[in-house]
Amino acid sequence: MVVAGVLGAFAMGVQNAHPRLIVRAAVPNTVMTGNVTQAILDVVDMVHTGAPESLRAAARARFAKMMPAIAAFAAGAVGGALGLRYVGFWALLVPVCALAALALTTGEHERAATADPA
Repeated sequence: MVVAGVLGAFAMGVQNAHPRLIVRAAVPNTVMTGNVTQAILDVVDMVHTGAPESLRAAARARFAKMMPAIAAFAAGAVGGALGLRYVGFWALLVPVCALAALALTTGEHERAATADPA
């Protein structure tokens, strides 16, 4: 069991490091994994006493920018798990309705602002 966990962590690390080490025009396929990995690297840079202040400042800025997305992702995961546990499959209606509402109202204020008043 431990070997499987270590191999899984190794595989995720390789998958996450690949787009950072090899220059390519594609979008990374591990967006949240990459965000969490970068946040951990930034925390290490921030607490490492031997790191130069410029590196620590850059790490703090990146961490502050990424943390809201990571927290929202975690809150959504917890909310989804609780919804599935207590409401069952019907919990999927919440994100489906939210996405439908966003799709229907996207650009509404732009359309209203550019509408011809005549």
